[in-house]
Amino acid sequence: MVSRGVWDLDGKWHPIPYVDTHRAELLFRHKVLRLLRDRDLISQERIELLLSWPNSGFAVHNHTTVYPNDTEGLHRLTCYLHRSPVNLSRLRYHPESMLLTYEPQTGHDIADTEFMDPLEFLARVLIHIPEPNSHLVHFYGAYANRVRSSRLICGDSARGMPSPPRRTLTKR
Repeated sequence: MVSRGVWDLDGKWHPIPYVDTHRAELLFRHKVLRLLRDRDLISQERIELLLSWPNSGFAVHNHTTVYPNDTEGLHRLTCYLHRSPVNLSRLRYHPESMLLTYEPQTGHDIADTEFMDPLEFLARVLIHIPEPNSHLVHFYGAYANRVRSSRLICGDSARGMPSPPRRTLTKR
């Protein structure tokens, strides 16, 4: 989370009216990969492989605006961003072996602890991120979009309750 503006040396705020999300994503990706390379955490060969992927794995979202006086909105946004997909208190790095362990939850057998390569751990986390524009929740029956929109057009349900299906009887 970043502010969309900067302070100058005199303490004056200068807002940035527009951020090109694609260029910001490219810049962010470049900075992260350079940081990893400079710390010898990733090879140049691996960086070239990552850059060849059609989906970079990086994203910049600038559609949510929190105004300066909206402290409740800022609190909600930071709580959302603070949630981690991995419980970091259970993650341990062992420098002597250069491996990670993700310790089991309290009450589970410590023998379930597994040593793994950091890139393997990252790959395991990343497979849980859905493809862009993929729908994870599907509605069927009375709650399907097509049914709900047809009920609104027909005015069948003033209270939002599903209408019983209409049946026509035909004689044979």
